[in-house]
Amino acid sequence: MATGQQPEQGDESAPRLVSTYLEGDVTDVHTQNDPDQPFQRENIIERRHKVDVRCQHKDIVHGFYSDDDDYADPCSLVVFEFEFSPNAIARRIKSAHVTITFSAKDNGTSDPVVKAIYPRGTFCVEPTLQTETLVRSAGFNFGSGVMGAQVGGELKAEKAIERETYSAAKVKGSIDLRGRTYGDKNSVSWQLWENPVTKAGVVTRLQAPVLLKRQDMSHFKAVITMEIRADTLTQLGSVFKTDPKDDPVYYDPERTAFSTNHLHRYDLNNLGRLDLKSLSDVTLMTVPKGAVKEM
Repeated sequence: MATGQQPEQGDESAPRLVSTYLEGDVTDVHTQNDPDQPFQRENIIERRHKVDVRCQHKDIVHGFYSDDDDYADPCSLVVFEFEFSPNAIARRIKSAHVTITFSAKDNGTSDPVVKAIYPRGTFCVEPTLQTETLVRSAGFNFGSGVMGAQVGGELKAEKAIERETYSAAKVKGSIDLRGRTYGDKNSVSWQLWENPVTKAGVVTRLQAPVLLKRQDMSHFKAVITMEIRADTLTQLGSVFKTDPKDDPVYYDPERTAFSTNHLHRYDLNNLGRLDLKSLSDVTLMTVPKGAVKEM
């Protein structure tokens, strides 16, 4: 998690880096692994205060990349769900940065390799159209003097140009190499930005699958961090202190199922053929159907 920073003087319009761990919060402890069941905990991060930030597992499946002997490497699918919600009308989250880094749990074993994620690249969410009018002018001066008197004037030609521009909330996903300068990529990140025109906050929910290839059946782990930039009011209305680290998430490839309610009926021998897009979801706003009624 991010470290809280005190606001700088004289820059009220600048975005604020906010730790979602707040002094006096009901969640004054970091999320830990259950000593009796330390693997694959469902609840990864949970912070509740003026802004509500959460991360949890939606699905975990262990199998093989392909039933082709040349590509029959062990493989894992992990689906994450992130939630970003303000808890007051005037609060909002301007941007969020999520980083997940995978590695071996024990020394001497290989790190997982990130093969695919979704969304990957930059996506616009609910673009808004606005019309701008630009006025361009050109002019020249003229003057004359009569008996010491000066007469001047200026002619101007103006041209109005209308143009349409789009703005949108954005989500950007990438596969990265983190913590070392060699080897295969071991990390993923998602960055979220609000629409700079509507200023309605980032998307409230992001569901994102990650496909990993492994060398063997060894345990592995993930470290998840989240940095939040909130509005100035949220920053100034809280007392911040350094956020403790949440426990890493441990994964056991020998576990046959994470839950009985999977998002999809998986072919465990061909996880590499999955359409990850079908397991992803982005929600900017949720409106209950039939919420508006006529009397």
